[in-house]
Amino acid sequence: MNESYNEKDGAQSTNYGKRKDIESFPIKSEQYYNDIESVLDFEFSLGFLIVGIFTFLPLFFNFIYIRSTNVHARRISTASIVIGSTYFAVFFILANAIQLSKYSFMY
Repeated sequence: MNESYNEKDGAQSTNYGKRKDIESFPIKSEQYYNDIESVLDFEFSLGFLIVGIFTFLPLFFNFIYIRSTNVHARRISTASIVIGSTYFAVFFILANAIQLSKYSFMY
């Protein structure tokens, strides 16, 4: 019988057939957490794009994901910034056109 004695805190404990290299739970690797973070990058980037289409400002918050490890999050981030810039340019042009049209009718 495989029997070994270990002293812990002045008392003896017996390990019957236990291997010392399998005493702890397996720890998930760093790659596992990077994969989850990468998926979350995509989901949050897509969320900013969808909300940004209706409210304009969140489109520019998407620049955070420009350097993401997820390819899809980077593409959505780039598209979001392009759409946000286009919205801003159109809004600026329309605001100036409306302002100029008010002054032209005064005279």
